[in-house]
Amino acid sequence: MKKIMVIMLALGLAITAGAQAKGSLRSSYPRARVIVVSPSYYDYTPAFGYRYSPFFNRYNSAFYSPFNDPFYRSGNIETTPSQLQLKIDEIRNNYSYQISTVRHDKTVNGTERKQRIRELKHQRESAIIEAKGNYYNAERKTNS
Repeated sequence: MKKIMVIMLALGLAITAGAQAKGSLRSSYPRARVIVVSPSYYDYTPAFGYRYSPFFNRYNSAFYSPFNDPFYRSGNIETTPSQLQLKIDEIRNNYSYQISTVRHDKTVNGTERKQRIRELKHQRESAIIEAKGNYYNAERKTNS
């Protein structure tokens, strides 16, 4: 019985030692093969030339976007931001500057600094909400 236990222990040690991650033992295992598949941009239709098929439909393509049509050469059209967006950007920039100055102010201790930053962030959100309310209220008054 004692010999059987010793043999089982030696066999267990041999198996666990073989399962360790070493380069020489792992090199015999086949590596996983990576296959990259990309969506086809061109339809497989009979054509007489490069994409000059009567059966080609670019709207079925995986990369077609009606907002960025590569065949329409007008350039990117950027809209000007609204007055509300400009006002919100101005509020965010002002409060960002105030928060950064408070954050780098070493004359106050850390807890007061964190409290002041929290207050400024709260004031920033309140100012944004107020700017939105003023914008939409003024818009409502002009429409009625």
